[in-house]
Amino acid sequence: MLCGALIFYIISSFFRPTPSYNAFAAEPIFLLAGPLVLWQFLKGNRIGAMRNSPGAGLAAALLLLGAVSTLLAEDPVEAWNRLQLYYACALLSVGVYLACRDNVSPVVVTFLLAIALVHAWFLAELMSSIYAWEGRRFVPQGVATNYFAHIRHFGYLGFLAACASTSVTLLSERRFLRWIGFVLGVLAVYGLIQFGSRGAFLAWLVFAALLFAIVPAKRHFVLSCVVTVSLASLAVQYVDTSHPFPNKHQQSVFTRQSVGWDHLESTRVRIDLWQASLLQIIKRPVLGHGPDGYVLSRCCPKGTVQPHNSLIQFMFEFGILGTGIALAALGVFLWRPLKLLRISLARGQPDITLGILVSLPASLLVFSMVDGLLYHAVPLLNFSIMMGLLGAAASWRRDDIFEVA
Repeated sequence: MLCGALIFYIISSFFRPTPSYNAFAAEPIFLLAGPLVLWQFLKGNRIGAMRNSPGAGLAAALLLLGAVSTLLAEDPVEAWNRLQLYYACALLSVGVYLACRDNVSPVVVTFLLAIALVHAWFLAELMSSIYAWEGRRFVPQGVATNYFAHIRHFGYLGFLAACASTSVTLLSERRFLRWIGFVLGVLAVYGLIQFGSRGAFLAWLVFAALLFAIVPAKRHFVLSCVVTVSLASLAVQYVDTSHPFPNKHQQSVFTRQSVGWDHLESTRVRIDLWQASLLQIIKRPVLGHGPDGYVLSRCCPKGTVQPHNSLIQFMFEFGILGTGIALAALGVFLWRPLKLLRISLARGQPDITLGILVSLPASLLVFSMVDGLLYHAVPLLNFSIMMGLLGAAASWRRDDIFEVA
């Protein structure tokens, strides 16, 4: 629940410009992660075998490379502000791993429920704000949560909430919690459709497809997803016809799809951003331009703070060397969870918790290839917590989970 409170605080503190906000977000993350790691060490809960794994060495090399890239950046002070967010999220991921590896399942349900509840709060606040300003040309953007309601930022949170809610429905043994997860899932998907978050909605479908492939025995999960989409779509249709929203950032998926130029324009802009970014990466291909290099290089159109592709963003910041180390570390990290999943499926005992913890960051990474959401503090924070939980779920303490008595 502490992580849920942290997410709520960071969202409610949202302000522009985004790079400054991202730097601000590092402080509360450090305030939670530092004491958490220290407390685990005082309890004698050390990193242990994780320290001797190749992934740990690669992660340490990446952290060191980040410091070097920061020193060589166009503006080391601004780059350091960005690097602090990376370090804070990495520290929190380690803290979550240490705190949860003894018994991760209850923590996963609590964390997922917290994400969905936080989203429901802001969805309710956004809807009440819109109705209060109905008939105006633009919904005012002066309030922090109102700007967070921008299609992109609200879509990130809505995607996470939709995945989390449907996961709670699947994981919970108590019927009451399953119903809560289902209702929150309908609200989350409603928010995605109502506010035109096409990419987030498709990413949620990717999550559902991944989980269905990993845990094929849970057919009712797919059924709940279909019902969720149907109910959310009906709700959007009703709201669209009875209370049309005038804000240009608050058009439903149906409205955006009916305007052909919107999709073509969005695709063209992304391709232009990627081309401009790659041309700039070539100028410093090995170590990159340092954290927040996209903004500091001033290479690309004003009004954009990242290239809408997390892989290109990482190459921009840390070069080919840093990107290669990061991909190698991710591969080493995922090897054990995927191995455990394969064993569980082969023995007919699918580990649902592990399946969810693999599908969540995987679908988030897919989404980040077209929207670059890992640049922003809230998705990056959630990703770091997910990776800590995934590491805990696949830790050495679970070696005997599939042994036959």
